[in-house]
Amino acid sequence: MKIIDRRRSLLPVFFCLIVCMSFLSVQAPASSFDPDVVEKIIKAKALMKKGVDSWDPEWLKKAREQFLGLLAKDKQENLYLFYYVALCDYRLANYFLISSEMEKVEPYLKEGLLSSYYF
Repeated sequence: MKIIDRRRSLLPVFFCLIVCMSFLSVQAPASSFDPDVVEKIIKAKALMKKGVDSWDPEWLKKAREQFLGLLAKDKQENLYLFYYVALCDYRLANYFLISSEMEKVEPYLKEGLLSSYYF
């Protein structure tokens, strides 16, 4: 009986997940980017992963610059690219906070606050 009750209790959760995933697929279609832009996004994400895995801020800065470059070239404001810029900022701010380099944290926090007012 407990197994059946658990399955029934998880049913609304799975339904909500399916609805949310279908909404996201409508909001941000994968075809909204050109193939060359997709390739650049993949490379920038790889740089970001390398920076997170090795805990090296230089790789994170390179990834951030690539995302900002793609954002500047995009004719419309793309929330997907804003997300990855913000994620790089978050990782860089964490790195500098942990390494007690407070003067380097400030630019990433200020930019994050400014971009949050934009939305």
